[in-house]
Amino acid sequence: MNAARFYLFISSLLFIACSKERIPIIDGDGDDDIKFSVGISNNANTKITTSSDFKTVFDDNDTVGLFIYIRNDGEERSIETNTLYVDNIKLIYCDGVWELEEPIYYPDSKILLDIYAYYPYRENAQADSLEYIADTETDELLMASVIGIKKSENAINITFQHMQSLVYVTLSKNSNVPDFDENLNVYFNGVIGGRYNIATKELSEPLTGIIKMRLMGEANANIRGYAAYIPQQEAAPGILFSFFQLTFGHEILSSKDIDQPEIFTSGHVKMYNIRINQEISKDIRYQQYDLYPRYGTPVGMVVETYNGGKNGKVISLRNITETQWAIPNAASYETLATDYNDGISNKMKIQAIPDWEINYPAFYACVAYGERWYLPSIGEMRFFMSTLLNRVNQELDYHRQNNEELDIQLIHTSMSYFSSTENNATTAMKLYTGNGQTPSDPKDYEYYIRPFYEF
Repeated sequence: MNAARFYLFISSLLFIACSKERIPIIDGDGDDDIKFSVGISNNANTKITTSSDFKTVFDDNDTVGLFIYIRNDGEERSIETNTLYVDNIKLIYCDGVWELEEPIYYPDSKILLDIYAYYPYRENAQADSLEYIADTETDELLMASVIGIKKSENAINITFQHMQSLVYVTLSKNSNVPDFDENLNVYFNGVIGGRYNIATKELSEPLTGIIKMRLMGEANANIRGYAAYIPQQEAAPGILFSFFQLTFGHEILSSKDIDQPEIFTSGHVKMYNIRINQEISKDIRYQQYDLYPRYGTPVGMVVETYNGGKNGKVISLRNITETQWAIPNAASYETLATDYNDGISNKMKIQAIPDWEINYPAFYACVAYGERWYLPSIGEMRFFMSTLLNRVNQELDYHRQNNEELDIQLIHTSMSYFSSTENNATTAMKLYTGNGQTPSDPKDYEYYIRPFYEF
């Protein structure tokens, strides 16, 4: 159902879905194999990639997961006590037909089958605990149960129900609001996930937090659409959506607040037409160790402020794994990125070099984290990641414990981190957090990096 997923896995899915070789995984008579047909509850239209009416259909290579339990007639239905007969087998849609990846057969004619199905398929899924987190999902979650089936020549019909509500925001702006650009993000605040029991269709361990909604269609400067699949819920009064554009001089800080609880029902679309008028003041002041930004999903922690808290420096919430300062072919080139105290200056020197994105992976990794992020200089690292290391890690840990939905990582205390400061043509300076020393090593070595940001 999702285009990106389709193109990423097209070759492997075509092999699996359209192969006609069928090898039984459960012994049985070839005339007794189980066949399936699949449908979707007709009162739910929440697919966002089909048409403006949100009608849900399946596409070639869409894959369903099946769990089948067996029990004797009269026995209570329960996935905790019944015998698992088929564990998470794939049912794949190809050329208008649903095909099992490998055939399965009916057991004894007196045995009952309880079938639990879900979409989209996941490796290592468990029937009693299927995790769903809205900001990592690009497909809607569907589930179905067919209970007490006996041996039959007819195909077993699976009718799916939608487990999420589709939230669709059409965002426009007044003339006093800057044009929308590539940094505009829209966030939903509420229940964003949990664990589903496929047999009962119940959500346990609900997770409340903030998710980034997906841009739908073209990135227009004045009007855009954003969507997310969220669990069924009653959203509490307060900020329901927030809008944040992190572009210097063109900031957008706004929100959609609700005074009464808002109901989101599985299988239904809730549409909002929101016009931004800078409802939240741009005059935001931060204190040291605040999460940044205040609105939307935090991406860093403030480590320094000035100008009354209007400006400052931010350290990212996560480490980037060991990365080369420069690839071997560029590791002996003098870049002039030699500033001891200004990582942004070093970033500009690197970005003036042709093909810098390929030749200088550590710098590119910071920009990939966000356009205005940069690899800190050795002076910035020595102060914020050595002198203040214990306090910075203490504050990061505090935020981690109080914001479970965020992936917050401490600075490693006995590891090397590359700085942006070049020592000479072949080496760059690093910080070893174990003792605060700042030696230089060859540029094609691999060390951790920690992006910084200046607001």
